[in-house]
Amino acid sequence: MLSDIYNGLKFSFSYFSIIPIKFQDGINLHKKSILAFMIFFLPFVGLILGGLSIGIFKIFAQLSYVGATIAAISYMVLYSFIHSEAIIDVVDAIFAKHSGKDPYKIIKEPTVGAIGVFYGIFAIILKLILIIYFFLNDLFIEFLLVLLISRISLQFLIFIADFESTFVIELKKSFTKNYFLLSVAFYSFIGIFFIGFKFLVFLFVGLLFGFIISKILKRKLGFLNGDALGFTLEFVEISCLVLFLYFIKI
Repeated sequence: MLSDIYNGLKFSFSYFSIIPIKFQDGINLHKKSILAFMIFFLPFVGLILGGLSIGIFKIFAQLSYVGATIAAISYMVLYSFIHSEAIIDVVDAIFAKHSGKDPYKIIKEPTVGAIGVFYGIFAIILKLILIIYFFLNDLFIEFLLVLLISRISLQFLIFIADFESTFVIELKKSFTKNYFLLSVAFYSFIGIFFIGFKFLVFLFVGLLFGFIISKILKRKLGFLNGDALGFTLEFVEISCLVLFLYFIKI
């Protein structure tokens, strides 16, 4: 069991970040318990990537906006822009469906369209502006909690939604109710430790955002897959960054 937890942790970092990870030969990474812990550790990976970005900002803090920009971009580089890429694919598929094309076929194509690229760039710029603001105003805990919430929302969708993706279906079968509840309890404890029980309110709103976005995508595309999850994570993250700022200002 301990080896499955360890390998699940490593697999999570390997899949959701650019941190180089090595595995021993013969390990079955599609084992249900390893996949379950891979998803369980997804919010933890977000915390580590966010922590590294904050560390980079601390190094370049004297450069003010330049340092904050370097740190904000570093966060997105650390997860290899995989979720940002999903925005491009999803938008391409949505507009392709408007033209009478098969959105599932389009979303799987290696090429991208101009509209998808524009939406992807817009999302990246908006997210960078928000993260830069958080860093320049020392809102480091709030930033980390947003990363936590956005990834818990992904766990929630994997748990409740239906998908047309072989790998995501495997994840869904592995990430059972017990794993999901354990994850929510564990990461909620971390959030409550830092900002109190109001974290649960932010978490509920984040899960609601994720649910609504996924429903819109399901209606627009006719299906959900890994790209839809990446799209959802990005926009939950952006929405929660705005939400935190709104309540901080109040």
